[in-house]
Amino acid sequence: MGIDIDPDEVRQAGRKLQELTEAARRRIAGRLTSTEAAVSAHPGWRCSVALDTCRAAFQAQLDRLIGQTSTAAENLLTTAGNVSSSDQEAVDRFRAVLVVLGNS
Repeated sequence: MGIDIDPDEVRQAGRKLQELTEAARRRIAGRLTSTEAAVSAHPGWRCSVALDTCRAAFQAQLDRLIGQTSTAAENLLTTAGNVSSSDQEAVDRFRAVLVVLGNS
């Protein structure tokens, strides 16, 4: 049982995932400022504390998900590079064997 991997397609998927990660970062930047403003406008209110806690938890979750997506993109790019290197090494070794056998 083997797995066929096209390094160029894996590399393309990694790059696309990087683009999506950066787009997500841009989209969420500043999205929770209205929540921060509401918290600041009502100091001392229990609902302000709860709202700020929710905002912080939501922001942390978004940051975590984007971080995981970024890691997945990097892993795809690394895998594509590793497969390309392994493939090239196999070709080089095969050629070396052919030279030794006199079939260069």
